[in-house]
Amino acid sequence: EQEFNDYLSQLDALNRNILHFGIRGQLKLKGIEADDLISAMAHTLAAGGHMPIVYTSDRDLHQLSDVAMIYDPVKEILTTEDVLALHGVKAIKEIPLLKALQGDKSDKIPGVPGIGNVKAAQVLPFVLKTFGISDSEADPEIAAPGVRKAIQKVYDHQEIVRRNLELITLPKDFGSVRDLLDGQMEEISAALEHKPSFDIDGISAFLR
Repeated sequence: EQEFNDYLSQLDALNRNILHFGIRGQLKLKGIEADDLISAMAHTLAAGGHMPIVYTSDRDLHQLSDVAMIYDPVKEILTTEDVLALHGVKAIKEIPLLKALQGDKSDKIPGVPGIGNVKAAQVLPFVLKTFGISDSEADPEIAAPGVRKAIQKVYDHQEIVRRNLELITLPKDFGSVRDLLDGQMEEISAALEHKPSFDIDGISAFLR
């Protein structure tokens, strides 16, 4: 409980002081996770002809690289081709299934038992249709014996994969977010046009 209260106090301090860093626009929606809100906003802005820039080191948000520019604070700009190579997939829509197979320790999402990162990548082409990612998938009969065993494990634990897909896949849009964005587009547009200015005194006070 103390740890959670400490987190809330830090979050409150961040929200109060973020303006000092030149960030003018903040969006919050009760009951909606930040990743989901970022996804819905990125798709909304892209549909309106904008090029969203998502500044993040969170690999879950790589799912947005087909509608947004991903700016990683370490790797800098990641193109769609960079993201595909980083995850070892042929299409952005395959990323959630890959993560659903292998699980995500950072989010405490267990994967299919006995399927690690290597086996997940090997199995992926053979289960794309099974989980609705593509209209076709490779024939398991052509897979190596060890991969065939891994494919069977996935078939035996389909409920885990489907649950994980629901947790991992970012939404493209949903009504409550669309309503929020539509109601604040003027404010959002102003934030997009705003040239950041830093309040050095405010930043110094925040960091002390």
